[in-house]
Parts: sequence; C-alpha cells; structure tokens
Amino acid sequence: MSIILVTHDLAIVAQTCDRVAVVYAGRVMEIGSVADIFRRPAHAYTAGLLGSVPSGQAARQKLAAIPGAPPDLSLRHDGCPFAPRCAFVAGPCRSGRPIIVDIGPGHQSPAFAPTACSRRRRARRHDHGSANRGRGPHQELPARD
Repeated sequence: MSIILVTHDLAIVAQTCDRVAVVYAGRVMEIGSVADIFRRPAHAYTAGLLGSVPSGQAARQKLAAIPGAPPDLSLRHDGCPFAPRCAFVAGPCRSGRPIIVDIGPGHQSPAFAPTACSRRRRARRHDHGSANRGRGPHQELPARD
C-alpha cells in the first residue's frame, strides 16, 4: 500500500515513511530513502530543513533558519527556485535547466550547477554541523513501529 504524506514535520516522515520527496516551490529538490536523505542531504533546501529541526539536546536552543522568503508562485521562475536563498548558488542555478544527479542507489537530486553541488556534498561530508544538527553522520534515525 502507498500513501502520499504532505508535511513539514520531519519527525513524522522519519517515523512513517520509507521514501521521501523533498519539494520546494512545487518542484522536487531531492528524492530517496528517508535514511539516506536524513543522513546525506544533497540539496541545500533539504539541508536547511534538517538544520532547522531541534536536536533535543538543549532545552532552549536557537534553531537555524533558511534566510529569505519563498518565491512568488504566481510568477514564472527559471532555474532552481531555491537559488535566491541558497548559500551554494552558481550562475547556472539562476537560469539553467537541471540534470538529475544520482547521489546513491535510489537517491537523486536535480543539479543546475553540478560542480557547485559536488563541492557542497564534499563539504558536508567533512562538516555535519547545521545540516545534521543533533544527528552525527552515523547516528541512527528513530525506530519505526
């Protein structure tokens, strides 16, 4: 049986889903297994979402925010819809057409600037800071019933 769950509650996603599509401004930014995307986010928007989740380690912690505002969906936008808010934006992100990059088995993400995207992935492997706050690179996801 399949179900489509639309939510910003990543704890519910972790507890109930096997696969997830991260959508921003009506476009899929990343798709893959919940475990893979939570451990190795490939798109800056996915990393931003994961970085804004409380870790549970501090009673009163300041949550990371994604700077800027979502795009006006009534207007046509070329390129990646997340480009105005992305710390890794490159020229092709603003106007190019994406190629689908295989991050791993069953894990894909559109890339407008594959070189910038690969730098982001390499940096993320070495620094799990805000993208995986509270979840080290080998920490298990919550168990599902």
